[in-house]
Amino acid sequence: MDRTTNVLEDTISAQIRQLRIAEFNLIQRKNSLIKLLAHQSAGTLPKDLSFVFKEVALPKTFSANIVADLHSKEQTILLAAKNEILALRIATYQENVGKLENEALQMNQTDNIRASFITQLPELASQPDMLKQVISKMMLQKSALETRSRAKAAAVPMIVEPEPAAAPNIADLFKLVTQLAATVSLLQKNGARTSDRHSAPSSGNTRESSAKREQPKRPAEVDRSRSPRQPRGQSPRHGDRDTAKTKETRRRR
Repeated sequence: MDRTTNVLEDTISAQIRQLRIAEFNLIQRKNSLIKLLAHQSAGTLPKDLSFVFKEVALPKTFSANIVADLHSKEQTILLAAKNEILALRIATYQENVGKLENEALQMNQTDNIRASFITQLPELASQPDMLKQVISKMMLQKSALETRSRAKAAAVPMIVEPEPAAAPNIADLFKLVTQLAATVSLLQKNGARTSDRHSAPSSGNTRESSAKREQPKRPAEVDRSRSPRQPRGQSPRHGDRDTAKTKETRRRR
């Protein structure tokens, strides 16, 4: 493949890439617009507009009717503002989709494709047959890519832009944390009670403890218990003195 062929192939690939990027952006914006229109039709809101407005707490000098009327009007104003924001987004997307549709249409027109190739490769202006072949080849390659893309999209759901995540409500988070803390405290108390019941000795354990305390005597203690018992109040030394006196008496006799 010579240098001229490489340049032509690169130019064709670049042209196809520009056309496909334009078409991809158009499809993505259309999908987002469809979702916004669906919310408007169903009377719902996107996630980022579904936040909860915390009503102000008025002093006790205000009657309950006045407080309820104020909160109701605030919610009405807020809902109207959310719907107005939704309508503004829809109008903005519709304008962008129209712009992208016009750009894609212009880019796919044969005259504009021819002009784009001549701008990138001025030599093609003097070779109309070559230019016609280049355009035909580009169309065939683009059609083949689109066919493969449609087959892939039929097998795998097309990825669409995710909606912005809704901002967390501080009051709801505080309420959730309080509930979790109460649950943990209750579990700790139940665990302590269970531990106390397990550590408390039962009647069977008392007998077992008594049996453990009545352990057999050590060998030294057994030997002492088997020795002859000495007379009460008389030690072995005392007995020796009595024996000596008896012998002395017999000798004198």
